[in-house]
Amino acid sequence: MNSEKTYPNVSIIILNYKGVNDTIALLNNLFQLNYPNFNVILIENGSSDNSAERLKDIERNYPDWQFIYNSENLGFAGGCNQGIEIALKENSDFILLLNNDTVVDNSFLEPLVELSKKHNAITGGLIYYYPDNVQEVWSFGGNFTWGAVPGHLGMLNVQTQAGNLPEEQITDWVPGCCMLIPRDVIEKIGGLDEDYFAYVEDVDFCLRALKAGYPTYITSKSVIHHKVGQATGGGYSPAGRFLIAQSSVIFIRKHGDFLKRLKFILMFHAGIIIALIREGLKGNQNAVMEKIKGYKSGWKKRLSQPRKIL
Repeated sequence: MNSEKTYPNVSIIILNYKGVNDTIALLNNLFQLNYPNFNVILIENGSSDNSAERLKDIERNYPDWQFIYNSENLGFAGGCNQGIEIALKENSDFILLLNNDTVVDNSFLEPLVELSKKHNAITGGLIYYYPDNVQEVWSFGGNFTWGAVPGHLGMLNVQTQAGNLPEEQITDWVPGCCMLIPRDVIEKIGGLDEDYFAYVEDVDFCLRALKAGYPTYITSKSVIHHKVGQATGGGYSPAGRFLIAQSSVIFIRKHGDFLKRLKFILMFHAGIIIALIREGLKGNQNAVMEKIKGYKSGWKKRLSQPRKIL
């Protein structure tokens, strides 16, 4: 009897949008992984800077990995779906969505795969803020809140050590910056919903998977560090506020009943009043105005169904 351990194939999908320095650092990082059966699909998502040229210069260093160059920005969901489709055509067992602005431990991948196999589940890990000398947790799973933002990240702003957290735990959702998905989940429910240009698509995906019978788990044995908010300027930025507000409205339109919609509307408007005071004192009123624009845009947007992959 052959007792040799087998390692399912994992396709790691990375999007680059005007973050090429982070992307190159992550590619070098992944080259050191101790998981023996993975590949990388890098989507250059229509950056308007010199990202494409710089990636083409280093592409030859990774002959077994795929580099895709888009002429326009398809958004997070659209770009990821492009990579997911390639991965499924190549018979990958798992798809890992991984942000380009992350730094991963060399052993981070195997615990995600093992946990997913154990529960037939979407899985995520323990995510610290970057840099790695600051042991502050950004996320250890998340909850469906049905508030002004549909999902809340667990363990926000908590100073803790990974050893104090459970090795595994069920959760509502995990952020798309590090999400491992079994291929049968995608075959059953489709890809990420492209109505979300950026943000909340991960909450939506985990909720749709849960409704189809696939739970989400987290493990503290898988550790990464995240340079939070790089793609939209970080902090309370106008671009980030617009997209989060728009996506939050889309989520509540797709999944919320009357009472959930009412709660969302009341909490959103209360949040706007607080933000106008807080950000006004900082001279950052424009971000709040963009949040209001995003809210209005989300109600006007024509919605569609998530598309099937393959």
